[in-house]
Amino acid sequence: MKRIWKKRDEGVSPVIATILMVAITVVLAAVLYVMVMNLGGIDKIEKPLGLNQQFKTSTTVSLLISSASSGALIDSTAVSITKSGVPTGVDNVTVFTPSGSEMAWYSDGAWTYADGFDTDTAKFNVGATVLITASAISSGDVLTISSGQNYFMPTSLNVN
Repeated sequence: MKRIWKKRDEGVSPVIATILMVAITVVLAAVLYVMVMNLGGIDKIEKPLGLNQQFKTSTTVSLLISSASSGALIDSTAVSITKSGVPTGVDNVTVFTPSGSEMAWYSDGAWTYADGFDTDTAKFNVGATVLITASAISSGDVLTISSGQNYFMPTSLNVN
C-alpha cells in the first residue's frame, strides 16, 4: 500500500518568529553597546605626534612637539632613522619639558626618567623638545617615532 503524504503549507509559528526577532534585537544591541563603550579589548590608537624640526647638525637633530594627544606616554617609544631605505639605530634620545628640563632619555635600549617623572607621568606634551643623537644624520634621512603601546600612531619626519 502506498502512503500519501499530505503537503502542509504552514509557515513558522508567530510565537517562534517573535522570539527570534527579540533575540536578534538583543544580540545586535549588545554588540553595539560593546563597540560604543570600547569593551572589546581593542586599544585605541591615538593620533600621531606633530613634529617640527628645530635644528640639525651632523650627529644631532632637535624636534619640537607641535601636537600630541593627552595619552602620549614616552614609555615603550622607539625612535629610528632610515637612511636610503635602510633603518639604522640612534645612539641617544632626550626629551625635554616645554620649560626646558630633562624629562626622560633613551640610551642602551632603555628609557630612564628624571626625578619627578616615571612611566605614567612622562608624556610628549605640546612644546616639549626631543633631541636625537646618532652616528650620522643627513638631510633626506627619515626619523620615525613610534609607540609600542599604541599611545600614538607612528610619526615620521624627513630631515632637512
